[in-house]
Amino acid sequence: MRDMRSRILSDEEGMTLIEVVVASVILFVILTGVLGLVLQTTRMSTQAKQQNVLTNAISDYTEWLNTLTFEEVDIVGTDDGILEERTETVGPYTLVFRPTVTPAAGSSALKTVRVDVDITRTDGWTQQISTSVIIRDRTQFLTQASVNPDDRPTVSFLPSTAPDGATVWGDNWTGGKLEIAVEAHAVDGREISTVKFFMQEGNRPLHNTAGVPGQWAGYGQSFSSSAAQTDPPKPFYWDTLYVELDHEGNPAYQPVKDGLVTIGVEVIDDRGVSAVPIYRQYLVANETPPVPDPATLVATTTGSTETVVEWDSVWHGTMPSAGYEIRLWQQSTDGWTHLGVESNADALYELTHPVFSRYAVALRSFNARPLYSLWSYEDSGVLSYATFETRPLLTGTYDVEKHSTGAPSGRYWKVTADLNATPPSFPTSGTTYSFYRVVGGVLQEPPVYSGPLNTYSDTVQVFGNPTSSNFPRTHYACVVTYTTTAYQVSTKTSQSNTVLTAPQNDEGTYIFAEGTW
Repeated sequence: MRDMRSRILSDEEGMTLIEVVVASVILFVILTGVLGLVLQTTRMSTQAKQQNVLTNAISDYTEWLNTLTFEEVDIVGTDDGILEERTETVGPYTLVFRPTVTPAAGSSALKTVRVDVDITRTDGWTQQISTSVIIRDRTQFLTQASVNPDDRPTVSFLPSTAPDGATVWGDNWTGGKLEIAVEAHAVDGREISTVKFFMQEGNRPLHNTAGVPGQWAGYGQSFSSSAAQTDPPKPFYWDTLYVELDHEGNPAYQPVKDGLVTIGVEVIDDRGVSAVPIYRQYLVANETPPVPDPATLVATTTGSTETVVEWDSVWHGTMPSAGYEIRLWQQSTDGWTHLGVESNADALYELTHPVFSRYAVALRSFNARPLYSLWSYEDSGVLSYATFETRPLLTGTYDVEKHSTGAPSGRYWKVTADLNATPPSFPTSGTTYSFYRVVGGVLQEPPVYSGPLNTYSDTVQVFGNPTSSNFPRTHYACVVTYTTTAYQVSTKTSQSNTVLTAPQNDEGTYIFAEGTW
């Protein structure tokens, strides 16, 4: 026994290296799987907690919405509304609730509140969640369950209705009287209870020229407001000025703002089931548009004979003007010449003109009807034309000399630029021409010449063996200072385009390209 124990204690073989490696790999695989499972479980637990926090916060907000009265569910500043943007902090989260309230189409007893929630965590993580809540007017006991589409009444516009997109004013449109005509039908066994014409903007009832609302109650299975129907509905001509009711229910004659409006038709049967509302959109043009402000006019010369004239757009109601008319006069040494009137849909006009010329401008706007505003000079009662001048054109040639033989110190390029700035084609006084070299788009002070002459020669000489790589490329521009005469006398400055000497290898005379403006 003693001998056997001694042999075991003295045995030095132990585990082999392969056995150790295999055991380590097995242990690593087991630990990796367990660690991944632990991490995944921790992540899922954290996400679940986050979701619970966010869900509870949003649920608390929607439950609070449901505790409000129907009138309170509105944005601050509108009647009794108390809804506004709200910020809450829950643990590491900041939640910003942004409510939007819209009335349900065809029902004055429903509102939809859309709540956009911006969520930010302290570590920078963000998320956005949106939800909607239907708010019912409890005073009307609106508990109607979901409706079978086959049980809904139907409603449609009749051909005599002004078409979608028509321009309307008063009780007219471009095709005649502004009629809204519909027909509606209930399913068998039911009757039409209510028909209502309304304007979607503000859910305001439509009224005719006599101030009578487009609303009827208590009919049989079918309803029609066509010209042939006299029991008792007759043609309904919407007067776009009669849209409001006062606190006693009488029509208050308030104008619809010019612009796009949407009118709808609501039909309900005697079981309280509503038809799917139908809509048409019209462009209201009741008012004469405002006069454009000539003081906002800006003229931008984009070439020697091209200028873009722009001014501030005119808005009337909720729409920009349908277009503008521009009246032009050109000033020459013989006086002012009327060039005519042109129309444009946008608040700009592209003008082709002689170089360095002067214009007077009058503006007016018009709407889709069309109604025209006064001309800008008529509106003020005094001469209020806008005036502008187009810019001078710089042209010329340049002579190139080079000397590439002899001693290195005697080799050179020599470039002589003969510059010519066009004089104004309109009468001026005290006109001065200042010619500049230009580096990096900046006029280099002082000018190489400033005086009454509109021509100048400038020489640049560069020493060294002349090659195209060291050819003296030089930019030039001219600034003309002048005083206008005959109308709106003032002293102004106007800068020409730039010109540039192009690289050359040979001597000769070259023409400047027009360059940039």
